[in-house]
Amino acid sequence: MKKFLKVLLALSTACMIFAGCTDSGSENEQNTEATTQATSNENGQADGTDINGSGKLIVGTNPEFPPFEYVGDSGEIEGFDVELMNEVGKRLGYEVEFKSMEFKSLIGAMEAGSIDAVAAGMSITKERKLAVDFSDTYFNASQYIIVNKENQDIKKAADLTGKIVGVQEGTTGDVYLTENVKTQNIKRFKKGIDAVLDLKNGGCDAVFIDAQVAMDFVAANEDQLVCFSGGIDSEEYAVAFPKGSELVSKVNEAIAEMRADGTYKTIYDKYFEEQSDDETEDISLEENTSDEESKEDVKKAE
Repeated sequence: MKKFLKVLLALSTACMIFAGCTDSGSENEQNTEATTQATSNENGQADGTDINGSGKLIVGTNPEFPPFEYVGDSGEIEGFDVELMNEVGKRLGYEVEFKSMEFKSLIGAMEAGSIDAVAAGMSITKERKLAVDFSDTYFNASQYIIVNKENQDIKKAADLTGKIVGVQEGTTGDVYLTENVKTQNIKRFKKGIDAVLDLKNGGCDAVFIDAQVAMDFVAANEDQLVCFSGGIDSEEYAVAFPKGSELVSKVNEAIAEMRADGTYKTIYDKYFEEQSDDETEDISLEENTSDEESKEDVKKAE
């Protein structure tokens, strides 16, 4: 993963030099699809609802969010969410097909019927629950701040006041900053990696992004970047479905089985073996302030 991110960052930097700096690099959208054939039940039919009359579960994602979803060296979409949904499909008897699109377009695409579910490191929020039904939580996350090593006066959300901050458009980090922190400017990118490149090139003071993603980007650029806990309450990732979907209960059962038989842990350890559950909640490359102090500073910034 670290090697993949280093190569990707290097290639992206080269492209920016020769093509001229753009705000998000959105001209070259990924059209990659990764398809996994799931195991059918004994009579060859999918268990439960026959999705779109084909026994296929089409899952929308945004493969710009490593290690949850990204385009691997094979050119296919890989990552924690991908393996999780592949295993869910296997247990329910569905063929799982992943469709790549912008994060902000995922719910709309599902409402339009072009995808059946969303697995994209999507946090449960009150606003999203008005439009979709969520599965049970499959991952706990939080927001982290990435900065250049020489700029470590920014360590928590309150420190972002008056700063230029890069975010991935449409994410909870974007929403949180917009609603709670008086930044000088929020620079929105379609890809998290573009925000990190902008930070490295001096275009912004910090990047505000999900914790595990932040740690992966920092691990690939540890000579230049560090990350800190933003002091933000934890978030819960879940799979999103259209309102009233019968798949919610079935997917919940599959995930519960995976937790019980150890399959979930096997997948988790493959992508997050360097951090324990406790470390994921509060990890940085320098000593952080306490959670209570951080949250108090956040309130002051509102």
